[in-house]
Amino acid sequence: MVKMTAGKLISMDNEKSILGGPDLAVSLQRQDYAATAGLQQPDYAIGLQQFLTTKKTLALLLDFDGTLSPLVSRPEDAVLPAATRQVLERLAALPQVFLAIISGRQVENVREKVNIRGITYAGSHGLDIIFPDSTRYEHPIPETIMDKARHLLVKVQNQCERDGATVEDKGAVFTFHYRNVARDKQDSLVSEVISIIESVGFKAGRAHAAIESKPPLYWDKGKACHLILEKMFTPDWCKSVGSVYVGDDVTDEDAMRALKGRGFSFKVTNNAASTHADAKLPSVDSVTGLLNWLEKNLTPA
Repeated sequence: MVKMTAGKLISMDNEKSILGGPDLAVSLQRQDYAATAGLQQPDYAIGLQQFLTTKKTLALLLDFDGTLSPLVSRPEDAVLPAATRQVLERLAALPQVFLAIISGRQVENVREKVNIRGITYAGSHGLDIIFPDSTRYEHPIPETIMDKARHLLVKVQNQCERDGATVEDKGAVFTFHYRNVARDKQDSLVSEVISIIESVGFKAGRAHAAIESKPPLYWDKGKACHLILEKMFTPDWCKSVGSVYVGDDVTDEDAMRALKGRGFSFKVTNNAASTHADAKLPSVDSVTGLLNWLEKNLTPA
């Protein structure tokens, strides 16, 4: 059992409240979380502390674009900031930390962007997953749906890739980017793309200056999170694993909703829009602050 007194969590029995086993204790001290991680209220630190101190393992599940890496005009120009890479590498090296990157990018692409060995990568919103031992999960997609996806991609490229808009091919999924389109042309172009996508029964989801086309499959980032956690731990992983999810987009809401009550999630946003997340972070820099806060509080006993 753990109690909090004077801002400090203290073990009340012979078993240490740890993340990772009997050799590593969690030293969780109350501090100004707004200063260290950019959170709007320092009370979030207390909630996260209380959640993690009963767990033996920390599972960090992180989106890439807009979460670890700043959003850019061209997806290929996205870069993982050096400070973020360094803290991720240090966290990944800790025996009580499990790290997974869950992205809308193709899995090989996000693995190349992050380039940290020994962690899990999920691409195309979890349709394709590579685990630390190089085993792979590929969500089954009927050939009829793949054929539709290929024809849909070509149609959108031919009809809508204009005025600065680009299409990012991700296999069964594609993203239509309109960040570089003049504002007076965006609405009509977006409506045209959504109409084309939905006309063949695919899902058109809004993202940051983008429309994502996804096949009609019962699969999303939330289901991918559960698959990853069950494979790497056990079906009742939440008893000993503290999962922390961080994302910035509509597709991340699927993971936040799926982990509600079983994990702790953060939405990277600076607006007041509703979210399934437990807390908000205002920027990519504040995500790095959160990672540093977690590292600092995972200290040897």
